Order: sequence, then structure tokens, then C-alpha cells
Amino acid sequence: MHRFRTRTIIFNTDHMKQTREEVLQRILEGFIIPRFNQNGHEITDKIKVSVGIPKGGKDAIGECWQAEAGNGFYHIFVSPIINDIIRVTDILIHEVIHTWIRGHRKDFAKVGKSVGLQKPWTATTATEELTEDIKCYITANSIEYPHVVLDTNLSAKKKQSTRMIKLECEECGYIVRTSKTNIQIGVPTCCCGTQFTYEDEEI
Repeated sequence: MHRFRTRTIIFNTDHMKQTREEVLQRILEGFIIPRFNQNGHEITDKIKVSVGIPKGGKDAIGECWQAEAGNGFYHIFVSPIINDIIRVTDILIHEVIHTWIRGHRKDFAKVGKSVGLQKPWTATTATEELTEDIKCYITANSIEYPHVVLDTNLSAKKKQSTRMIKLECEECGYIVRTSKTNIQIGVPTCCCGTQFTYEDEEI
């Protein structure tokens, strides 16, 4: 594969701290789109990139939503569980192909190979050459990715179970459990005819 020169765009960011979305958009416009253009693939400029959990679940690393779903703009999301900017960039390259090719068959493989991706096409795997080109671009432009990995195992609150109150019959020892709401309505009677009792501190 021939090595293609990429466009180096220098941004003066001394006066501001870029958000992760701004960094992603910068990489898209300064590295990814030029790389596609140099390989004969014209890319739309109506692409917005962001960080978010793809609808495929926490194991999905990227996703592209078509323009009809985004008011004329393609929306690409990169998983928040990844903060390696090299990895993030090759994920973006994979998803950019999906702005005009759906699925991962022959057409996807042809374009993917031309811009530096390799099998398996359903995954995002950069060649050594592409990885090196990304590193050179990131270094030359002093790009930092201001993102901390999201621990998806801690993202959901643990559902609190309903506390059941233990009721015991002092006559026959029969035990049942019921909710606090039911206790407040009235304490039931055991099948032997004795009213159940319970510990007050349980309420």
C-alpha cells in the first residue's frame, strides 16, 4: 500500500480547552476526510461526531446514524469506554464508511482496505501503516483527548428490593412475610385463628 500524505491543520488552542467532541470533529476534518479524499472517496461534510453508548449496547464501540435520522446530518458515536485517541480515530474511520455503505460486505471491504483498515471487517482493526499515520498526525497537531473512561459496570443504580416484614404466630409458630404497606392496613390472622405478631423495629 502506498503511503499518502495527510493534511496537517494547526489549531491555536492556547486560549481555550477543547471538548472531546471538538477534538473528534478536528480529527475528522483534518485527518480522516483528507485520507478518504486522497484515496478517491468523496465524503460528505454533513457529519457530526460525539461520544455516547451505541444502541448496540455497552460492548459496541461505534455507531453511525444515517442522515434521515439526524435532520440531514450523519451522527457518529464513539463508545465512552475508550479513551485511546489512536483507537478512537480508527473507530471513526470505520463509521465514516457507513455514511454511504451499509453492512460490511464487498464494497465496505474495498473502501476499508484503501484507507488502512483490515479484516475482520465487522470489527475496527487498523493496519500498522494507518496506526503510524494516526500517531504522526496526533503528535504533529499536539492533540489530546479529554475523556475519562466510563465504567459501565457502575453506571446503573442497584435496584432496591422491597423489604418484607416477618409475621409469626405465637400459637402454632406459622411464619409469613408481607409488605410494610399491608401491615399498616392491618395485621392478618393465622389459619389457627391467632393474630400474627411482628417486631416493631422492622416497620
